[in-house]
Amino acid sequence: EQVLRMERIRYGDDVPICFEVATVPERLVKQFTKDEIMSSLYRTLEEKASLVPGKAQQTVSAMSASERIAEYLSV
Repeated sequence: EQVLRMERIRYGDDVPICFEVATVPERLVKQFTKDEIMSSLYRTLEEKASLVPGKAQQTVSAMSASERIAEYLSV
């Protein structure tokens, strides 16, 4: 199954705190625009496709930021 790799910056109190990479089955999101997916993936799936995630797996790790990611996170 094809998956879509989504990269985004997560914020806390308007401060960039995390670079997130999410993979989502492409069949679930291919009908939506990038803005719809990036603003709130779960809300878009629920409101526009009547899909509610049943499970998700999340892994958190710390590592040295690349130059590109460091710029996004202002570090």
